[in-house]
Amino acid sequence: MTVQHPCPPPMASVRHISLPGEYDVSNSCRIIDALLGDSDAATVVGDLVETTFMDSTSVRALLEARARLAAEGRELRLQNPSPALRTLFEVLGLTSHFGLDVEPDGQRAPFPASSAAAASPSRMTIAGSP
Repeated sequence: MTVQHPCPPPMASVRHISLPGEYDVSNSCRIIDALLGDSDAATVVGDLVETTFMDSTSVRALLEARARLAAEGRELRLQNPSPALRTLFEVLGLTSHFGLDVEPDGQRAPFPASSAAAASPSRMTIAGSP
């Protein structure tokens, strides 16, 4: 007699998650929920192509999701940030944390001149300032 055991579905190696819209203190927990989800993918890729705003609580949520995935031996990568979001990650020193410092061909991404100019104090706009 042969006993057949159902094989579990293979683990997806990469799971892509779109993060559209704006994220702030009121909804940053959605980032964690979306990225952790119910997948066991080795790499979770957060696509920021439609993300228009992130505040510090959103960055904290990304770091928390990254830490939780790392504790399970998994990785969080981000892709397609707008120039403003890329500048945010560069100023905070987080590009390498999320794989934003590596091009698809494996080469390190150069620091874009436009991002450096946008990060200069003379060009920054602070909410509520004249």
